[in-house]
Amino acid sequence: MTKTKIARIDHFSNQLASFEADKFQVIFHPATEALIEKGKAPFCLKAYNAQGVKDQFFTADDLLTDKLFKLMSAKNIEGYDVTIVPKSKTYHYLAISSVTSVKLKDLASLGFAPTLVTTIKGSLHSKLYDLVCRIDKHKDDDQYAYNAQMFIWALNKSVSTFRVPRPKSLEAPIHAAGFKHHGTGSFVTCNRSLKRSCTECVAQIQKAKGMKLTAPAVGAGSPDDAAFYLKALRETLVYKSRLLGDSVIDDVIDRKVVRQAFAEHYSGDDVLAFLMSQGHVKARENAFEHAVKLMTF
Repeated sequence: MTKTKIARIDHFSNQLASFEADKFQVIFHPATEALIEKGKAPFCLKAYNAQGVKDQFFTADDLLTDKLFKLMSAKNIEGYDVTIVPKSKTYHYLAISSVTSVKLKDLASLGFAPTLVTTIKGSLHSKLYDLVCRIDKHKDDDQYAYNAQMFIWALNKSVSTFRVPRPKSLEAPIHAAGFKHHGTGSFVTCNRSLKRSCTECVAQIQKAKGMKLTAPAVGAGSPDDAAFYLKALRETLVYKSRLLGDSVIDDVIDRKVVRQAFAEHYSGDDVLAFLMSQGHVKARENAFEHAVKLMTF
């Protein structure tokens, strides 16, 4: 075994150990132009575990076997980013992506205490980091997890260098240490690994709880889905403003909602209905004029 491979396995092992998770899911994301042009989609690793059963959830020991490590390395060489999603009965894991050295220091000064810091870009003058903060699961976990999801989305929008899409669930895929990050061209390294939970995240989530965010009771594509998304988007933007200490001005928040809604191809009728539901405008004609004004200015 080469020194490089030993070092890669050490980084991956330290990363897995820091989570203290029960199982891990591995997801491969097409990351090169060639794979994206071919229309390749993300997919999960499915393989036989130590018990001889085909599965997609693995222990840390399973992933560190020569067989699975080679399989993940092969997909990484093909042009896929290797990501992991920790699964735990005790903890949630909040991923903060592509943070600069300056933002990393800012988060530390605010009291954020990540359990894991990985370097995804290691050039001398321009480093980028991924962070994972760990929090304990809550007795009212569905609502608590949703509040945490909205909080971490707002935080990522504030500190991430790359665009972070709206999360589909609280546990987001995390770039695996020891494998190449094709977006930066660097191998991901385990920079800091501490088995601890983040009290500052818990405090911020409690603030989000006071906003009365409501988890969706509708499915994607249902008639109420657009209304829910636009409401959640607005509440998240309000929370982000408060998190940063900015004034909450209705027109400014509405402008951001309208622009993002149109950018994500929501219909004009959905946007107008949402503006009217906020009580900021009364009639449909006024809502249309309001939307045009928000888009223009």
